[in-house]
Amino acid sequence: MEIVALASKRKWLRYTGRAVFETEKRYTNLPFEEHPQLRKMYDKLNANATVFHLEDAKAQIDGVTGNVIETLE
Repeated sequence: MEIVALASKRKWLRYTGRAVFETEKRYTNLPFEEHPQLRKMYDKLNANATVFHLEDAKAQIDGVTGNVIETLE
């Protein structure tokens, strides 16, 4: 999986790794316990939330031309 976000006008953040989906209630309920407004929002939209984390994750800052500026592991 890859998440890409504009970090500034001239830099991109790339966050890559293998998505591992959580099934244990202690993890799937945690976002709603920490932020009760999320439960209201998801209930109102009749939507389901899925909790996951990234394994073997790496973060990288790229310039607008694709040149690697910094890599974090």
